[in-house]
Amino acid sequence: MTIRIINKCQNRCLHCMQDSSPDRNEIMPFETFKKSLEFINQTLSININISGGEATLHPEILLFLNEACKSKQKAVILVSNGLFLKDNLMLRDNIFYLMQENKNLYIQITSVKGIYNNYIDKDEIQNDLNELSIYKNIKDRINFFDKLENGVLPIGRAKQNLKQIEKFTFIDINRKSPKCFNAYNIMASLDTKEVDIFFVVNYLKTNSKTSLCVPMIKENGDMVFGEYEDCNIVWNVHTANKSIVPEKILGACGSCYTNKTQLDNVNTYLSRFRDKHNKIDTSIYFKETSKIS
Repeated sequence: MTIRIINKCQNRCLHCMQDSSPDRNEIMPFETFKKSLEFINQTLSININISGGEATLHPEILLFLNEACKSKQKAVILVSNGLFLKDNLMLRDNIFYLMQENKNLYIQITSVKGIYNNYIDKDEIQNDLNELSIYKNIKDRINFFDKLENGVLPIGRAKQNLKQIEKFTFIDINRKSPKCFNAYNIMASLDTKEVDIFFVVNYLKTNSKTSLCVPMIKENGDMVFGEYEDCNIVWNVHTANKSIVPEKILGACGSCYTNKTQLDNVNTYLSRFRDKHNKIDTSIYFKETSKIS
């Protein structure tokens, strides 16, 4: 799962699905972050992405990372554009110290020339980091990506920048439906008006190859099952009621893709999902401790 703690970013990347930029002001309070961790720790999730925007711009990023590392998650992944590695050396060193103390803390750096307007060179940064004695102890938990191997989805800002993006990578127009389609079909196939949030999240975790990034919890605690800034809000971590309704996922949606959407696929795939659900023991998707106060 992903916790988006801020939507401000130094970049205004051509492909950003979250529409992040220097102009965005959304920021997650610590209490909402703790509520998000409380929820995630009561699911079957074992990994958390701490993301933005640019997560390192959050004024309490060290407090957030320290709190996340104390959770039950096997991996806490700080997702970043990497600019802090050269622009904020004090923060860099403090995060590295946290990584040395917490073996479950990782960093994922993505910066692609031509697509990221504030691009960092991976080789130059790594040469600088190799001069730090602490780096050798943690470098196997810092991953750099300077290419978008899976292309770019035609979502968000990418829809207005397709020609520019194609100079540097390809546009993925072959995926049949967005990620929120999986959650919608789970709920629709059960043929019930309301479904427990824990069931849907845990089902996605155990049955999806792409469950690392979604669901996502946004700065105010809103949860979405898709990967787009305007995805429908299905729940909030401050809500005592654990039930959600299918309409909150589908809603007035279908706008994020330039090819097919979940609306095009419902009739084709719904019976397949229903047949599978009729054969499973739904109780395996709950923890006995799954209680939100």
